[in-house]
Amino acid sequence: MPDLPHQDFLFTTAEVAAAFVGFSLVVSVFRPDSRTDAVRMGSLRDVAEIGLSAIATSFAPYVLYLFGFSQETVWRLASLVFAIGGLAAFSLGFRRFSRAGGGPPWRTAPALAISSGAVAIVGSVMLWWNVLVPGPLSPARYIVALLGLLAMAGLIFIFAAFHRTAPGD
Repeated sequence: MPDLPHQDFLFTTAEVAAAFVGFSLVVSVFRPDSRTDAVRMGSLRDVAEIGLSAIATSFAPYVLYLFGFSQETVWRLASLVFAIGGLAAFSLGFRRFSRAGGGPPWRTAPALAISSGAVAIVGSVMLWWNVLVPGPLSPARYIVALLGLLAMAGLIFIFAAFHRTAPGD
């Protein structure tokens, strides 16, 4: 069986996502005030969850390919699972952020909310495009959505690492 196109890139993306999970855990352990800051802890948990999601979505096409599915079916099924899971996770993440911070994310961190929302929209469009109209660019669209997921994890990590609860903190 020949290799799945972009297989090495998917594996490398999984490694980068695993690094995000590790970094979020390290920051949550070594920041002395992080246990009392619900927004920061929630954001670090989001980074870890996004990282684990990126690992799973990086391996999903390869696993499907190992089961003998055609490349078109691989990208279509992986995109469907990614799109549905991503929508649910994004909704739950915004809801959890609102509860932890006492308000909607666009008030607490407007730049983060806007950029995460834009990444989610672009990624969703790419994934649903793969599901509904697969073609030779399906792997590229999947990778764009996957890179968007990593970018979102990076943005949330930066927010969590530098978030302050009060001006004097």
